[in-house]
Amino acid sequence: MPISKFAFVRFTVLLMLVGLVALLAIVGTTIWMIADAETNFQNLTDARLRRSALIDFRIMLDDPEVGQRGYLLTGNPDYLQPYLDVRDAIPSRVERLRSLFHSDADQRADIDRLAVATSDKLVELKETIDLLDSGRRDDALAVVKSNRGKELADQARQNFSRLLSSVDQLVVK
Repeated sequence: MPISKFAFVRFTVLLMLVGLVALLAIVGTTIWMIADAETNFQNLTDARLRRSALIDFRIMLDDPEVGQRGYLLTGNPDYLQPYLDVRDAIPSRVERLRSLFHSDADQRADIDRLAVATSDKLVELKETIDLLDSGRRDDALAVVKSNRGKELADQARQNFSRLLSSVDQLVVK
């Protein structure tokens, strides 16, 4: 039985509509995938910035302790330069971390704890330096031997670990 002209036109229009729906679905899916890829890229970039700032800050905090030890052992003030550099740089670095981690309350709390531990560590370093400067080397060494500075550094490391873990979790999601 032959197909009528009307049936042929209806069938052609139906196939064109199916093709149009398929094309719209492909375009819509592509737009969604591009938006999702852009979001994922931005999240990855943010996580890498946070991780980099944390690691830079962590590395920076090793220098003043090394300088303190060198100064306490030798009395040579040249060893104090790393301490002086870091002491002056800490506030801006902490603010940078706060700005990078502003969106998460737990991370902000870890940054605050990190800032306190860092500040307390710098106070401990200054105390030993001041004691040595005033000729009280044994008192300065007693402060070091009390392990208060080690405990503060350990607290800072724990906060670094938590923050790095939270950043790494963002990348995994």
